[in-house]
Amino acid sequence: MPSFDTTKMGFNNPNTSNYGEWKENMLALLKTHRKYLVTIGCDPEPEFADADNPTYQEKKDWKDWKETQGAAAGTIYLCLNESQKAHVKSCLDDPERMWDTIGKGSW
Repeated sequence: MPSFDTTKMGFNNPNTSNYGEWKENMLALLKTHRKYLVTIGCDPEPEFADADNPTYQEKKDWKDWKETQGAAAGTIYLCLNESQKAHVKSCLDDPERMWDTIGKGSW
């Protein structure tokens, strides 16, 4: 499968010499696509007033949140090198954990 071409967005995947720059660019990309808040943990999972009988709007809000969470995780994943992806495979559905894991990495 071909790699996601981050050069079209104007920045390269993270490495030992560019992590700070990559982080700033990645945050800008996530903000541009409305995926930033879910990535930094400021957009928590919606709760249902009655978990056994959620309203249509509650289900829609949860689905929208889940799609945003998945899109954020996918964007982050595609902006990593193949060797770096191994570090986040255990949290592919959680962009906040992915972001924290990447931040702890030794690029």
